[in-house]
Amino acid sequence: MYSLGVLYTREGYFARSENLLSESLELSRRVSGETDSDTVGLMRDLASVYSEEGKYQQAENLFQRTLEVEHRIFGPDHDDILVTKLYLSRLYDREGKFVQAEEVAADALNAARRVQGESHPTTVFLTSVLGNIYLDEGRYLEAQSVFDRALDGERRLFGDENPNTLTAFADVARIDEVRGRHTEAEGLYSRTLEIRRRVSGDEHPSTLRLMAKLAVFYDDMAKYAQEEALLAATSSAERRVFGDSHPETLKLLSELGRVQLRLGKFNEAEATVSAALGAYSSAMPDTWQRYNCESLLGRALAAQKRFSEAELLELSGYRGMVHLAAFIPAPDRQLLSAAEAAIPRLYQDWGKPRNALEWKRNIAAVVRAHHTDE
Repeated sequence: MYSLGVLYTREGYFARSENLLSESLELSRRVSGETDSDTVGLMRDLASVYSEEGKYQQAENLFQRTLEVEHRIFGPDHDDILVTKLYLSRLYDREGKFVQAEEVAADALNAARRVQGESHPTTVFLTSVLGNIYLDEGRYLEAQSVFDRALDGERRLFGDENPNTLTAFADVARIDEVRGRHTEAEGLYSRTLEIRRRVSGDEHPSTLRLMAKLAVFYDDMAKYAQEEALLAATSSAERRVFGDSHPETLKLLSELGRVQLRLGKFNEAEATVSAALGAYSSAMPDTWQRYNCESLLGRALAAQKRFSEAELLELSGYRGMVHLAAFIPAPDRQLLSAAEAAIPRLYQDWGKPRNALEWKRNIAAVVRAHHTDE
């Protein structure tokens, strides 16, 4: 039962995996106790599945409990502890808890280098995780160096077509993209996606994540028609694989609404973003992503000259994003700038230039106060 649960996890069947691992964990706790090494392994595996399903609080609680037990059993630098810290740091990064993520990942990486050496798989994987944290913190030069080192390690350990290596290639493509090396990024994304589809299949979670990254790249390159087509296909597949309320499904849905807005498809954008906002309000109400959806929906309504409805949504969305700005990854902070810029445009289109000017003055005052505080 445990082996089948692990297989389901690797293949991306997370709901099935959760059921099997939960049953296995309950049985192992009853028969062997919580401090048995197999029980602890099941705890970590189940927490990882929770993380993949977007059940972040359940995952965090179980990872923390796993670490407590592992420290009692193994001591500080055992490989199982380092692997649990690896998954926990990746979870923190997904939640936007970048300080905690970096602290846990750096601590585990230093221990892995000391105990296992630079070329050990755990060390290499931790290097990749730390690179993603640097990326989300906006530390792009450091991320580039770390990603290059991780890719070199993965290639030496596993070859070019191993799933871990393909993830490392995608990381390098992403940092090329954010640093403006678009030709290199597009070529690397395309080659990696071709291999990923062949190795893992079209609807494997890793394939879908890579397709989502390529769609974001098309947005950066203003290839909006290609972006829309890829987002529509990927979003539909993610609903089947992850479910309607998974964070990655909802992120893609909001991205699809954003590109429909760019293309002037205002009715479609309204429907798409409304669906994403409804799901966010239910599953993840107090997140910057939910407030970004409010802003996007307001812009879709403003484009249809429904200004009163739009004003409420745009103001609420922007204020929510400002309140949660610390949780927004650096590559996504442009979304906050877009929400801010949309509000004076709303007032101008509404025929209220004084409101637009007042808004701009208020924002300028806030910026001056922020720089004074620094």
